[in-house]
Amino acid sequence: MKKNISLLTFVLFIGIQVFSQERITVNAGNDMNTAFSNSRYLFPQFQNARVVLQGRTLIAKMNYNALTGDMEFMNENGTILALSEHVDAIVLGNRLFKYSPKGYIEVLAYDSNSELLVRTKYAISDRRKRGAYGTLSSTSSIESLSSLDAILPISPDLTLNTQRIDLVPDEEVTYKKVETFYIFSKGKYLIANKSNFAKEFGKQKIDNFLKSDTIDFMNREDVKRLFTYCMEQ
Repeated sequence: MKKNISLLTFVLFIGIQVFSQERITVNAGNDMNTAFSNSRYLFPQFQNARVVLQGRTLIAKMNYNALTGDMEFMNENGTILALSEHVDAIVLGNRLFKYSPKGYIEVLAYDSNSELLVRTKYAISDRRKRGAYGTLSSTSSIESLSSLDAILPISPDLTLNTQRIDLVPDEEVTYKKVETFYIFSKGKYLIANKSNFAKEFGKQKIDNFLKSDTIDFMNREDVKRLFTYCMEQ
């Protein structure tokens, strides 16, 4: 386990629910922030979180923004701001998040050698341009929302950034909440698929598990079950 996670002195219990395939459509000319409203957040409301930063533990009301990939903070006046520094770890409820090269990512399970991680973020699943006589036609498949990522400066202490993303699309765009699973081991992030599970834990071990069980590698409970089996063998 990485050193920054070991700073946490409280027990982590992972009680995870499976996300539905949530989709949100932003109609042409509408403001994206209005269309998403609270749907952009991973949790129904901002809640007290433990923030581990350079050996210190702070308490702040926080939530994860799945549209931008930011951890956001609510100050005492109710203003929502984005963290401008990459912190070591954040515990929201009974769920653990850390910062990685892929952004804020949730730790689902771990042992001394590897971690099972998931990044939750909205991606474009369909884009429909308005054509002749007002008709709409699809123009894209799922793609990254990298153009929406807030670029936030790193400061020497815990500071906040008031950057707000205001985008008004000129076409109808449908977004889908996507979960991407990773195995972190030996300093590398591997997509959590059958091939990489076999590389990390051994092909024979994976084959033995799949003889009596089936795995949907897009389902967090399935992937976590396989990872837990590999840790216990």
